[in-house]
Amino acid sequence: MRQRRPCLWCWTLFKPSKQRCPKCHKVVIRCIGDRFAVLSCIAVHEEQASLRCWDHVERREVFVRIVHLGAAQITIDAVTAEAVVLRQLGSGPGFPAFVHAGKMHETGALYTVQEFVTGSPLETALEKECPAARVEILLEAFAPVATLHRQGFAHCGLSLRHFRLTPDDRVVLLDLRQARREGQASGGTGIAGYAAPEQWNPMRPVTSATDEFGLGACLYVALTRRFPYGKQKPGVTRVRTAPPRKPSDLCPDITPDLDDVILRALTFEAEKRYGSVEEFRRTLKAAFGPDTVPDAFDCRFPSRLQCAMAAVGRTSFRTARGLATGIFWTLRTAWRTAPAVGRFAMHHPKLTFAGAAAAGVAVLPLVLGPSPESVSLRPEPGRVHAESALVSAASRDEVASPSIDSPSGTLRILTWPPARVYCSGAFLTEAPSPEKLDMQSGEQRLLLVSTRGERRQMTFTTLPERDYLLEYNFDTNELNLEEGAP
Repeated sequence: MRQRRPCLWCWTLFKPSKQRCPKCHKVVIRCIGDRFAVLSCIAVHEEQASLRCWDHVERREVFVRIVHLGAAQITIDAVTAEAVVLRQLGSGPGFPAFVHAGKMHETGALYTVQEFVTGSPLETALEKECPAARVEILLEAFAPVATLHRQGFAHCGLSLRHFRLTPDDRVVLLDLRQARREGQASGGTGIAGYAAPEQWNPMRPVTSATDEFGLGACLYVALTRRFPYGKQKPGVTRVRTAPPRKPSDLCPDITPDLDDVILRALTFEAEKRYGSVEEFRRTLKAAFGPDTVPDAFDCRFPSRLQCAMAAVGRTSFRTARGLATGIFWTLRTAWRTAPAVGRFAMHHPKLTFAGAAAAGVAVLPLVLGPSPESVSLRPEPGRVHAESALVSAASRDEVASPSIDSPSGTLRILTWPPARVYCSGAFLTEAPSPEKLDMQSGEQRLLLVSTRGERRQMTFTTLPERDYLLEYNFDTNELNLEEGAP
């Protein structure tokens, strides 16, 4: 649902897409004073509205407060007093800068313009902070209040909502509509729960001690999440002189050293409080602890953006380190298991049968074992088994299969790539062999050594008077044994 905007004629809320007010049927005012274009509505009350606008002259966002034509005189005086105080303070730190003030030429309504302060109220910003960080941030809130007192004004409406923490960790004091000259009557000013006892009576005067009570109440609420004297309404007389409970009793993280400092600012009698806000700040800072960094050094705590970036960096580093560790151990495991996988693939080739074997001829399955470590072959043709050194070159060609008186068969061997074939430790032939070799029936032990140095040892049984064709591919590790009648 899109945010609604008020009609600056009759104060009726409507959708931003409307060109005319649905109640008074007048043209919607979208630019105030021909300078400030309305962007969004922040808050709307019976007598005034707060808008976020764009300044076409200074090219920045501004905060505009408009008073309704039928507003009471006290509301007009409060908005005017805020503009006067901001203009007198100038663009000092801790306050929004004053921009402009005037009356709308369409309706004649009074409006004031000031700097738009981004950030979040301390009421929200302090929720996720530890007690020590809350005190550190609230110590920064003393400076704008002290500046206001030096100009002779009392804020009279201090609360955690009126302090805003900017993205660059500055504390800015907002909403000076309840500001009074010191010594003037309170007139019912104050925020429920933060108002000083002298503000309970609208006829009693306000002083700087009134703001000291407000700062003490901010500390008490930030640390204990309770109001010191309850959520009393300003302008209503209360008879309660008993001091509030100690903050250390409500928050175990607070040391008793801070109890007396905070409770002194919350005393019922204004004369028993601190002499000034600066004295309150020095006492609180001394009780909280001395500075750990010399004042000569410009040292600040990291901002929330810096902490978030550091957290993202730590998470990214841990993720990258985990991935690198996983890749390392994966590669290491693969490197260690590669030889075993190679041996498994080498000693477990695929075996297929064709011809008479498919018809049920008894051919024993291939029996594979590890290659003998004693086999050492030279890369050039004519290399022999190391253990068969007694076999001479002349007798090598005469070596055939063992002479056993049993019916013989034939065997043809085809390999890729070319290989040398050894039978029972002796050189037999080179494959692929164009001719058929005579083999005695029985158990055959062959060793194939490719031209690339790869070795395969196999054992199988041949039947008498049969022709066999042995095909082996070193690249795919596939073995095909075909047999049939001559």
